[in-house]
Amino acid sequence: MTAAAPVAAARSGPTPREGVGPDPGLGYRVRVIDHVSEQLAGVGDCLYESPPQPLPAARALLRVLLGAAPDLTRSRWERPIAGGHRSVELVKAARR
Repeated sequence: MTAAAPVAAARSGPTPREGVGPDPGLGYRVRVIDHVSEQLAGVGDCLYESPPQPLPAARALLRVLLGAAPDLTRSRWERPIAGGHRSVELVKAARR
């Protein structure tokens, strides 16, 4: 019986840099506020802020939250949602 060849570890994390805007290694956060009618939804406004991430990952999250590729000449977007509207903002993460 022969030993099996070692299996390469799966790589996780962002794909190699592909010439996207400013330094993609710099941390970006995606901030989301769902402004909803408490009378309709039973809860008030909700806030989410993503952890710092490379620019390509932040842009992918924007596409999911907005339902389409965003106009990247802006850094803030508004979309209607059930019972209100969603504000999404791309911000540079503060360096420590």
